[in-house]
Amino acid sequence: MTTLIRPSHGRIDYYDGVRSVAIGAVLLVHWAARYTPYFDGGYIGVDVFFVLSGFLITSLLWQRRDDRVPMSQAYLRFIRARILRLYPALVGLLVIGTCIVGLMGEPVSFPEAARNAGISMGQGATWVYALDLGSTEPFGQTWSLGVEWTFYLVWPWLIYLWRRRGTSARTAGWCSAGLAVVAYVTALPTSAIWFYFAPAPRFSEILAGCAMVSTPARTDTWDSPSSRSPAWACASCPPGPITPSSSGCSGSVLWSSSAWRATASTCGTSSLYRR
Repeated sequence: MTTLIRPSHGRIDYYDGVRSVAIGAVLLVHWAARYTPYFDGGYIGVDVFFVLSGFLITSLLWQRRDDRVPMSQAYLRFIRARILRLYPALVGLLVIGTCIVGLMGEPVSFPEAARNAGISMGQGATWVYALDLGSTEPFGQTWSLGVEWTFYLVWPWLIYLWRRRGTSARTAGWCSAGLAVVAYVTALPTSAIWFYFAPAPRFSEILAGCAMVSTPARTDTWDSPSSRSPAWACASCPPGPITPSSSGCSGSVLWSSSAWRATASTCGTSSLYRR
């Protein structure tokens, strides 16, 4: 079978193409949708990135040969790798963004921006929005990274357990698909805000990507000890939050404030999608 991962640097050709389309949708919803009646559907990029994230994180975990070390040690290795991969870009975004707010004096005050930067650093933005506790502007787009980190707290342990018990990739895939259905169905009765921002409902999309790791075209690749894992993994950082109170807003808005929000979201997207 021909592997879909390029052995030269571990990247996946078709993934980069899908990711590029999703990034384009994110940028359009932040820029073009503000000034035209089009491209509101760009928020589908949120869903796409969560699915891609589940696919790549699971493939990374599944192919790692950590069976001979304690699960706690393997987990700490994984978390350390995620921190080293994601936090440099995140810290840069938060520090630079806070400084810009201090110079511009908008869209929030400097103390509020500094506080929200701390919340985003601790991956708490997703809970601020899901529980309708306010805003983490100008770093609202980091809510999705909080969803990812919540997933990281649980999913690696299940993968390690499956590997140590000799579970096949196909079986793991079916289990992932089942969990995705459960996460989606149980989230249906919740409020629109919780459904959009909370980690649990978004797990359905991440788990859908996890299930794709074991599709028939890939099962022997993932189960092969000689297969090469991707050199990176994805975590999504889709566009800034859209709520019932803001999704349809229009009227007189200062360009500088609007441009700052779009720029912050774009910078956050481009820096954090690098994984």
